[in-house]
Amino acid sequence: DLVLHRVLKDAVSGLPATYSAHHIRNMMPQISQRAASIQRLQRSSERFWVLEHIRRQLAAPGARPEGVVLEATILRVNRVLSKASGTITFNVNILLNDLGHIDAVRGLTFNPGVGTRVKASVTSVNPHSGVLDLVILPR
Repeated sequence: DLVLHRVLKDAVSGLPATYSAHHIRNMMPQISQRAASIQRLQRSSERFWVLEHIRRQLAAPGARPEGVVLEATILRVNRVLSKASGTITFNVNILLNDLGHIDAVRGLTFNPGVGTRVKASVTSVNPHSGVLDLVILPR
């Protein structure tokens, strides 16, 4: 964005271009790498604060004995067949509706179906390690 702004400023001001097309092409891999790194850091920070919010809810005085229960929507379902036992389980990606956060739940014994709204109970959370353990509650 900054390079583009500089190029536009030069063009509007009638000044010679600060960066040549060759120079911009050579900078792109480094800029892209930094942008990807910043995006990873942002996602990590957002995950930490979502998990910290949940941890504080669990630790709050007067917290419900069943813990934190969150409304969620099933986004993706993967069927898993155990070759050893022949059992089928389901791994799902869910959107925690109120938090705008996507997480995974593994080992469901039923297929909730994509788009299904469910309740997810938090069994444990550790913001520092990025761990959020959820259980999908039966309807």
